[in-house]
Amino acid sequence: MRGVLALALALVPLLAACGQATSIDTRALVVGIAADKGSKPGELLYTFQIPSPQSLGGGGAGGGGAGNSFYYPSAQAPSLAEAISLVENRTSRDIYLGQLRIILVALDVPPTERDRLAQEEQRLGEVDHTEWVAFTKSAAAKMLPPPSSQEELPSMFYSTHFNCRTCQSTSLGVQAWRAGKELADPAHTATLPVVERKDGQYDIGTVASFRDAQPAVQFSRGESAAIMLALGQMQKGVMQAQTPLGTTVVRSLRAVSERRAGVDQGGRLRLSLSVDLTGEVARQPTRAVRITEEVGGMIAQATASQVEGVLRSAIAKSQSAGVDPFRFATSLYTQNPELVQALGPWHRAFSKASVAVHVKVSVPEEGITV
Repeated sequence: MRGVLALALALVPLLAACGQATSIDTRALVVGIAADKGSKPGELLYTFQIPSPQSLGGGGAGGGGAGNSFYYPSAQAPSLAEAISLVENRTSRDIYLGQLRIILVALDVPPTERDRLAQEEQRLGEVDHTEWVAFTKSAAAKMLPPPSSQEELPSMFYSTHFNCRTCQSTSLGVQAWRAGKELADPAHTATLPVVERKDGQYDIGTVASFRDAQPAVQFSRGESAAIMLALGQMQKGVMQAQTPLGTTVVRSLRAVSERRAGVDQGGRLRLSLSVDLTGEVARQPTRAVRITEEVGGMIAQATASQVEGVLRSAIAKSQSAGVDPFRFATSLYTQNPELVQALGPWHRAFSKASVAVHVKVSVPEEGITV
């Protein structure tokens, strides 16, 4: 009997603790966070996207049609934790990040604040770090509300856009855990998609790369596509090229790439990137009657030259900015970790490296497949 009584007394505090659990009715379930440059040095303006009680209870319409589907409390603070505290004080609700799906960061956020946010995010216990992270070209807070024609939660749209290999040309999505891993890899470079809004819709077709304490460099749409090709993350890429017989378009581009690295006798880093492309001819040259062996050769050569030129442009921009979105360092580290360590800071060695680029496109004698 004494044993049973002791056990019952021991359980009382635990049961009391369970009774003090936060009710779902008093929680604000954050699905998106936007971080913009603050008006004071060292501070960011945080905006939280929270479904309204009406929408959670089925009382609201889709995100694009109902004005009460979401609300967007914001706070300026030196840290995300302090911003959460400020919002909680104003709304009398507990901010809960367990349902977080997207974090948007404006490109003009100072590198030190951007990096501090990334480090803090990795320490948040209730976040599983599988949420998408992306840059925005304009104010991040403006990208949280759904476009007028978009009924789903923006986070769901981002998930579809970033992760749907059958409906998007390029796999651009980066989850928070992967961005942290990339910054810890030998290249110390994270590459995130850039979200814009055009004609009332989200446009996600470019990427920007950065390393610790340095501004992000944004790549053009063509350069971004070339980077994704080199990384094997393009599923249905499209490339337009000029041949002696007119313009041709190749679509559904897929690539198999190979990176090699070494050091010459003078101690200079030498890198090479080989890309083998396959795809389909969407439009044969204007003055070509059909795709003969000669025409196929023209298409292959023109497409390869176009891709190679864009790749060289993206590599030159990467070297100048000291970022490595192509993951040359990671590839070299798997082959020769001692060499990577001997080279010292990778961004310096990479900026001075010679990079050879070779692109191959194969075209059959007849038909439309390349």
